[in-house]
Amino acid sequence: MTPCLFVETVPIPPTFYKHFGFTIKGPNEKSGGAVLNFCSGFDVTGYSSPNFLAFDCGAVLSTGGKPFLPEKITFTPKVRGVSLKIGGGQNAGESIALTAKTDSGKIVDTETVILTAEMQTIILTSTKRNIKRLLLLFPRAATPVHSLSTI
Repeated sequence: MTPCLFVETVPIPPTFYKHFGFTIKGPNEKSGGAVLNFCSGFDVTGYSSPNFLAFDCGAVLSTGGKPFLPEKITFTPKVRGVSLKIGGGQNAGESIALTAKTDSGKIVDTETVILTAEMQTIILTSTKRNIKRLLLLFPRAATPVHSLSTI
């Protein structure tokens, strides 16, 4: 069973989702987003139960690191679009920035989202299959990020 508390888990290992065509990397090997079960009580609705990728810079992981952004998602092969759901029940009204980039670092698409307790579907796209990286930036506090998929 997926844990309910950050202290019971570790950040997602960078290659955990490699077989799905993407990798996730937090700010360092001890810190970054962690998968939690709905029993964690994040006050967010609209995710597909039972688990979600969560962040909270006030929490501590079993590694001693913190589950905080930035988080970088790298796609192999490159994609034309990225769709994900984002919400922040404890941080409604704050914003999160998403930036899709090419392998040379050129910005393809950006989106700034005002967090709500209900998960919002965010889509970043390009006219061609050139999105190599997605960067998620959040200045402080907690937000779950869920349902990563390529389109």
